[in-house]
Amino acid sequence: MPLSWHFLDLSPEQKQARRHHLDHYAFIAQISVFVPLLLLQVYFLVTWISGRLTRDRHGESDVPSSSIRKERMSEALGFVDKVKYWKRRTVWWAGEPIEFGDWYVARKGEVIVGLVWMIWLLGLCVAQTGDGEYEFSCVLLSCPRVVR
Repeated sequence: MPLSWHFLDLSPEQKQARRHHLDHYAFIAQISVFVPLLLLQVYFLVTWISGRLTRDRHGESDVPSSSIRKERMSEALGFVDKVKYWKRRTVWWAGEPIEFGDWYVARKGEVIVGLVWMIWLLGLCVAQTGDGEYEFSCVLLSCPRVVR
């Protein structure tokens, strides 16, 4: 069964265009480090603001002492409360450890974030490289680039 990868004879202009694309995607990969950090800061800001707003709207007297009234109140959850509920469940699930025997490997959330990040960076490595193996192998093997 033949592989779909093959070497192409590219003109210097085509090689330069591919190098330009690779440099562009390398820049995107470098800048994309800041996206999770920015999202984390936005998350902290939103939780801080929502905490301030809910503290101002709801006092201690808003929580009923009757278990029946608490159950009815929980049945009529709003959108924000449902989002908080799913956030708590996701954080709980992602916090579970992955173990092989007695060895602790990581938490589920860490593995998922790592896999997503790896797929993102590998996608940037092969984006717009065409059907040839030239640029993909240069990315993996760090081929020297000659600019004319």
